[in-house]
Amino acid sequence: MSFAKGPVIFTAVFCIVSGVLGQDWMVTYSSTDVCGVKGSFVDIFCTYSYPSHLEIRETFWYIKRVTGGKADDLSLDSKYQGRVEYLGDNVDNCTLRIKDLKESDTAEKYRFSFKTNDPGGKFSGSEVTLSLTNLPVTVSPETVSEGDQVSLTCNTTCSLSNNSPVLHRIKLYPALGAILAAALLLVVIACWRRETEQYAVQSSPDDDTYTGLNLTTRSPEYDTLANVKISADGVTSSTTQGSYLDIFCTYSYPSHLEIRETYWYIKRVTHHNTDNLSLDSKYRGRVEYLGDKVDNCTLRVKDLKESDTAETYRFRFLTNDPKGKFSGSEVSLSLTNLEVTVSPQTVSEGDQVSLTCITTCSLSNNPTYIWYRNSQPLTNPHPTSSNTLSITSVSNTNAGYYSCAVRGHEWHPSPSVCVLSCWSVTYTPKSICALKGSSVEFHSYYTYPEDNTITKALWFIGETWTPGQEPMDLIQEEHYHGRVNYYEKKKNNHTLRITDLIPQDSNSFRFRLRTDREGGNYSGGNVELSVTALQILMDPEIVTEGDRVTLTCNTTCSLSNNPTYIWYKNLHAISSPHTAGNTLNIPSVGIEDTGSYSCALTGHEVQRSSERILSVRYGPRNTSASVHPSAEPVEGNSVTLTCSSDANPPAQTYTWYKESRDQSSPVGSSQNISFASISSEQSGLYYCEAGNEIGQNRSPVVQISVACKF
Repeated sequence: MSFAKGPVIFTAVFCIVSGVLGQDWMVTYSSTDVCGVKGSFVDIFCTYSYPSHLEIRETFWYIKRVTGGKADDLSLDSKYQGRVEYLGDNVDNCTLRIKDLKESDTAEKYRFSFKTNDPGGKFSGSEVTLSLTNLPVTVSPETVSEGDQVSLTCNTTCSLSNNSPVLHRIKLYPALGAILAAALLLVVIACWRRETEQYAVQSSPDDDTYTGLNLTTRSPEYDTLANVKISADGVTSSTTQGSYLDIFCTYSYPSHLEIRETYWYIKRVTHHNTDNLSLDSKYRGRVEYLGDKVDNCTLRVKDLKESDTAETYRFRFLTNDPKGKFSGSEVSLSLTNLEVTVSPQTVSEGDQVSLTCITTCSLSNNPTYIWYRNSQPLTNPHPTSSNTLSITSVSNTNAGYYSCAVRGHEWHPSPSVCVLSCWSVTYTPKSICALKGSSVEFHSYYTYPEDNTITKALWFIGETWTPGQEPMDLIQEEHYHGRVNYYEKKKNNHTLRITDLIPQDSNSFRFRLRTDREGGNYSGGNVELSVTALQILMDPEIVTEGDRVTLTCNTTCSLSNNPTYIWYKNLHAISSPHTAGNTLNIPSVGIEDTGSYSCALTGHEVQRSSERILSVRYGPRNTSASVHPSAEPVEGNSVTLTCSSDANPPAQTYTWYKESRDQSSPVGSSQNISFASISSEQSGLYYCEAGNEIGQNRSPVVQISVACKF
């Protein structure tokens, strides 16, 4: 069997969808719904027409129309830079290619637009949507023996162009020769889109070269094997954050072989190497191989982190046969925190209460649960090893804080919950990002034992408190003097209000109760306050005429309640179709955009940002040459030529020329040139050129006519 060489090409042929708005104006797409393969490229085939007496001046694709202005050229969009290619022309072809397809590309709608030499002669086609697909392979049957007929199907989630996915059928025999090892039968089939080729065979999992064809896009590998087996305890393992996890695993191989090396890894390196997990800096000291070189390949991952869930884990072994090596399928990892729920939520004495220890994923190995009341393990009459604790008739003897843990992971219990009367403080919100000069409120809901009477409720700075000492009331703090108020509109609800905020108010605060009982004091956890001023960031910081400029109204923390931003230029509010959220975009900056910009939030207009000056650089323009004191001097008089221009930065070079017949000769290189005693030979036409780092500009000529002296 032979294979044609070359990259995989994705083409599309679709029904014609017309975008006609006038008899002679038309943009026609091959389809308005295009499907591509993630990471590959797609061509949106397109043609256009217009009245024959007109000429095309500009063609471009865009993803959105700016109100009242021109559209954004897709090739200038930072998200698409280097990934879009216009395959059309200025005649009738408007095909667009989008490369390195990303999931975010599907969120946009694409349109083609063209302009002619007639000011009113411009037209845009209808919208084109883009869908992406992976190429997963399914195999039938799932368990394969030598001699079986195997069907592998390349699947898509949207309809690719031209042909439907190919169904691959092969029979597995060791007689395939050099491609398959007699002792270790491992065939990896990959699928791709191409009009003629149907499949290729890979000789080993280490070899990324497919016989006869160099693939640009292919599906994940699917292993079909005989006499080799790796069994992990489920393909998804779940455990609690900060604890450890054992991935139980066994493996087998032909009996005449010997194991030389075993290890776990998280990614395949090109060709023959994989990364040993124990050597990875992120896992150093946290992984332990509990297996052997016989049949056990169990892995322990300790001190689990959220980042560990981003990887997939595979076991691999090598034998004394150079081709006798094999990798198991992927194992994914999920992490959870324990949480206790109470039913019913409001509990009274005598009620039946159920407490459940819940997780966000199913823990492995049928875990045993441990229940605690007031941090002490429960004993009779309510012991349980399940994730549910039931109390038939709750009483004051059952009151307290309940939590749960998994046996073997007792040092990672859940947060505690209160049953009946307990000390508790709940905040709304727990953190606030507020604007300098504004006001904030933190609300607390509190509970306390019924046999206590509240004598004082206060707030204090959490970071300055030393446990065992009475904290200072926030109202008495000199820094907050006159800016702090407490009020309680409902029972067991206490509110802290801080006004006229400044950045130095950023702090953590805690609510505290004092009662009439000895030791009857309780403090809630921290709430966090961050105070920010508005600041304008400009990208790029150095701006040249024609650049795309983005101004961002920046904060040091994320403001609450999705604020609306107001933009000002030279202290006057401006309305622009280019604003989006906290940004102001100027697609092509001009001299008229020069000015001082500031921003504010709706409802907080007095807390405006400091001004940011947008200075637009441009080359010399309106260059002129002038003669002083007269362009008709008498021979022997003094004459000065002056070159003037408008430029930013100011012109740095000046060159004067004198025209003589068909050529010009330089006569000076400063802004002013003088003739101390002018002669008739110096009569003629003069002009100057002014230049800066942006460009150059030439003045019109001036004529000097020297009169003879009598």
